[in-house]
Amino acid sequence: MAKYAYAPLSVDESKRKANSDDIVNERMPMCVGICVLVAIVYVLSRTGAVVETVSAPVPSPVASPVTSPIPVSSSSSSTTTVNLLRSEDTTKSTLVSKPADCNCDGLVDPKNIDIGEYRKQALANIPPGIIECAQAEAGESQKACHLSKRTRYSALNQKGATLWMTGCSGSGKTTIATALEDRLVKEFGKYVYRLDGDNLRTGLNRDLTFTESDRAESVRRTGELSVLFADAGVIALVGLISPYREDRDLVRKRHEDMGIPFYEVFLDVPIDELKKRDPKGQYARVEAGELKHFTCIDDPYEEPLHAEIVLKTHELTPEQSADILFKKLLSDGILEGAPLLSKAGLPNPDGDQIIDLHVPESQRAAKRKEAEHLPKVLMNNMDLNWLQVVAEG
Repeated sequence: MAKYAYAPLSVDESKRKANSDDIVNERMPMCVGICVLVAIVYVLSRTGAVVETVSAPVPSPVASPVTSPIPVSSSSSSTTTVNLLRSEDTTKSTLVSKPADCNCDGLVDPKNIDIGEYRKQALANIPPGIIECAQAEAGESQKACHLSKRTRYSALNQKGATLWMTGCSGSGKTTIATALEDRLVKEFGKYVYRLDGDNLRTGLNRDLTFTESDRAESVRRTGELSVLFADAGVIALVGLISPYREDRDLVRKRHEDMGIPFYEVFLDVPIDELKKRDPKGQYARVEAGELKHFTCIDDPYEEPLHAEIVLKTHELTPEQSADILFKKLLSDGILEGAPLLSKAGLPNPDGDQIIDLHVPESQRAAKRKEAEHLPKVLMNNMDLNWLQVVAEG
């Protein structure tokens, strides 16, 4: 059987192959390094990062560094330059990267944002009362799309209103609101709801902290919610520290713009008395240095300047404070749907609607002309008196 074998190499060919192998062995690590580097650059370009400098390890010593720029096109059509440095120091390989500029199409970069300032600008740029009502023209009220307050309040036999109780922690906001709610609901069957930290921070305000901007947003959200409750005929009892006067005034203005009664109730209690009460042990923690930026201690509280009601709860029992609020609601007709005429509890006639039976002077000639063509009946003085009684209700 025939045998096959490779022909032996000549001496020159053997030397050439040996030299070729040496060159390959020498340059292979550098080629592999370049391939790895290109792969890394490609990945980074797809993720929007910018590679500044890469030092690639090179096994063979080189007298001077060699720099070769490689342009890379990222997904945002920006060009990034990558430098390959060959150095005698082959012990370190460093990859330094930083986030590229946000390609947010003119919007705010979420990685670098002051959320408080962002909210402020957004609210300033978006006018309140966005029209979604087909029956209301642009810039007008949306009342045309809702049941009127007069009809709603008459059916519920009460008016919607907001009692905004503000004061330092421990002043009695929740205690008094609870006592008033019990009385209004259980004894008088009124529609009442309390809004405070217990039911707001577990849901609506769950994403807010206690920074100044987040406190302002908490007050704004709660104010909008109380406006809707009161517009629906509910008596909203709000118990928030709400330390900043400007935030509370904005809530007041929102109610005024909507034509809804708003009562700012200031629970005026000295700090020393609050430290004695300390129902949650917070003042003790402040004294021990465990709590910082505590409102009314090392964070400011701005007292109301024109509160409708001031309660010095350190001089009153919770029941007495609740009774003061109850009598205010009663005297203003909130519990009857109309202001009261007397302490006996009689509301104004006609559901607090002003009805003028007198014909204005400008309309009298037209009314007399219209009466000439109306059906006529014979009436004596007694009939005329009874007609007047019926006309006046």
